Amino acid sequence: MSRNYSTLAYEATGVGANGKLFVAGNPHHTIQVDFTNTGGSVTALTVDLEGNLTGNDNYFAQYGTHAFTAGELTAKSAIFHITNRPAGCIRSNITTLTATGTTKINVYYLEGRG
Repeated sequence: MSRNYSTLAYEATGVGANGKLFVAGNPHHTIQVDFTNTGGSVTALTVDLEGNLTGNDNYFAQYGTHAFTAGELTAKSAIFHITNRPAGCIRSNITTLTATGTTKINVYYLEGRG
């Protein structure tokens, strides 16, 4: 299996969709999300992976979602996988962020072809 590590090219500080990345029909996706927090804490973080086949900005379907566990919040990092969902284009969407202080979130993407 070839692997291509890519960042979704953004650092987020709140909820919203960001980081469109073209992935050429890949059906297997691994996402790592790391965050830092200064002057407070993070008590909830949920990240969706959304995709479509054409790269059209007008429509993205939810491919998967991941709510950080207590352990992942303590570690400030999580990895999750989505399989059998072909996509031409993907993006991440931070749907929940409950935090005090300043939080910065980085999303990384690993493309795997079987």
